[in-house]
Amino acid sequence: MEIARKLIHHHEWPLNGPPLFGERLSLPPGFYYLLVLPLLVRDTEAAIFITFGALFALSVWYLWRVVQAQWGSRYALAYAVLAFPIFASMYTHSAWNPALVMTLSNVTLGLFISLVHQRRHDALMLPVMVFLLVQIHPSAAPLLLGLGTYALLNYQTLQNRKTQASMFLVTGLGVSSFSVQ
Repeated sequence: MEIARKLIHHHEWPLNGPPLFGERLSLPPGFYYLLVLPLLVRDTEAAIFITFGALFALSVWYLWRVVQAQWGSRYALAYAVLAFPIFASMYTHSAWNPALVMTLSNVTLGLFISLVHQRRHDALMLPVMVFLLVQIHPSAAPLLLGLGTYALLNYQTLQNRKTQASMFLVTGLGVSSFSVQ
């Protein structure tokens, strides 16, 4: 949190994100830039906890609505029961980068389900969410691997030029953000 505060008060832009594997590697700094947003409203830890907790609850509501619209109330109820485990409830209100992974994964999955069921492959928000997930934490890799595999194996998806452009954009931004370190 101190790194985000340095960005706000001293305009010191971090070049690396949270460390990985005993500080041998670092994530890109996207997490710190997202951490700044609630601190701009109120420079307290409570602002972060309230914001992250509220965003998680909104992401669960969003995905619940998408699941309910596509598959019905039973599946939506099953999702809601599984969406609020003790781990998620305890950690989504903290300034810890995996807390945002759960929130952004809900939004990414909701966007993905909506696009697949509408037979659309031209939304910009899905690649933006994928890029944010890559910035936040490597625990998002299984979800991103599954979505990427679907996109590569689905012929209709690959034919759409907007999908090709967004996949190229996400790949380029992801590679460039890791290579800057």
